Amino acid sequence: LQTESIGLYSIQIIWLNIDRQDESKVVRETLEQFNTNIKLFYKKHECLSYIQKQNKQNIFLVISDYTDEENTLNSFKTCENLTNIYIYCTDKNRSKSWSKEKKNIHEIFTDYHDLIFKLIHDITYYYGRKGHEYEQLGKHQLALEQYQQVERLYNILAKNLPNSHHIVLK
Repeated sequence: LQTESIGLYSIQIIWLNIDRQDESKVVRETLEQFNTNIKLFYKKHECLSYIQKQNKQNIFLVISDYTDEENTLNSFKTCENLTNIYIYCTDKNRSKSWSKEKKNIHEIFTDYHDLIFKLIHDITYYYGRKGHEYEQLGKHQLALEQYQQVERLYNILAKNLPNSHHIVLK
């Protein structure tokens, strides 16, 4: 996703502790189709340091199969530029321990299709909201660019997700 014009906020997906399992690789490759601005971290302190330096970014943070749930979330509490935190936990039993910290989490996922769908939905919502703000300011070209991002993302989403996630309009 392109950085927005006139120095306003842009979006970045940050993934902490992406493992090297095949499923995580598929998730990463799929997300890269939506957003060229994706950054991967294996160490919490490096991730946190990077996020704190990104003052012109709206960050969508994905934390996957990370241990020490409470301390991990507490570390990111002070990051004002975090738009949403998503937990991707392939171990259904461990996902229950994340849910104890739910107040800081946007959503917990055990299925990567659901994670991708929700993440892209939230990003398209962000772009739609920015488009509306630009319209209200009379910046119609910038609004159009935001709406075109929404359209582009939904088209990619429709091509990449399994049939169970397709919306049928009647």
